[in-house]
Amino acid sequence: MSDGRSATADVLAAELVLGLLSRDEQAIAAARLASDARFAAEVAAWEEHFGALAWQVEDQLPPREVWARIAVAIDARKASQSRWPRASMAMAGAAALLMLTVLVWPSPEARRAPNLAVATLVGPDLVVGARYAAKSGRMRVEIAGALPGPGRPELWILRPGMAPVSLGQLAPQGRSEMIMPRALRPLVQSGSEFAITIEAPSTTPHLRPSGPPLARGAIIFI
Repeated sequence: MSDGRSATADVLAAELVLGLLSRDEQAIAAARLASDARFAAEVAAWEEHFGALAWQVEDQLPPREVWARIAVAIDARKASQSRWPRASMAMAGAAALLMLTVLVWPSPEARRAPNLAVATLVGPDLVVGARYAAKSGRMRVEIAGALPGPGRPELWILRPGMAPVSLGQLAPQGRSEMIMPRALRPLVQSGSEFAITIEAPSTTPHLRPSGPPLARGAIIFI
């Protein structure tokens, strides 16, 4: 590869990571990711570079007007899941507090709505808050409550008409952070859900869940 072509690929990789490409350009770059190992390595290097900068940004609460939208989405989710056991009042309160914690996010991300996605996953004895920055792929998950039996919590994306897709395993309690694989980012859409199951410990994502979710919640963009 010539120096000129290498420089062009490097710029394209950086623009892809920063979200500066048009929709058509993103599709072309995504196809190149799957077939060009050197380009994929350049994208990974830029993700690591910009990811390190993102962690240095101070946290800040998003605008206050997002709360009404969150409340509406949570109420709608409860109405559509009458077959799932209701969380106790204590867990409902924990869900609200956890969502407050989860929504603390670098202010540039919050100002670029709707590029910030959030979800509250509620189960009988478990509440999980998740937030995802579409531009950077950065994701943070907070777990509170009791996990049944041995195993590790595993995070899944649920989309209508598709098998669940694993995002990997999380810490049993507290905060877990990750950069979502680029190939999975298009799955994070309105109408999708995040879900938590308990699985055997593994360093790689499982192909399918071993049982029904302990908690699940709709993804909304704010």
